[in-house]
Amino acid sequence: MRGFSFGLSLLISSFYALAKTDIVQGPFKLDANDSVYINKEDDANYPLALYFETNGNSIKVESYEVDGSEPHVETVFFTKINNKKM
Repeated sequence: MRGFSFGLSLLISSFYALAKTDIVQGPFKLDANDSVYINKEDDANYPLALYFETNGNSIKVESYEVDGSEPHVETVFFTKINNKKM
């Protein structure tokens, strides 16, 4: 019974942790350590932001502003520059 309770608590806590993230698209792996993702922000004027994550550290690269309506992401494309995925 104790094992069942422990397993249930892990399951519930993982659902809670996943529900707290506001990732709109991604994360998309660029290589073994790097990825990018688009996150929903609390800023009413800039509700979406692009983040670059490397070795567990996230850096905001760009914010997308409201221009008549809230921005939304339909597709994400990547290309290689100097044989590195961008």
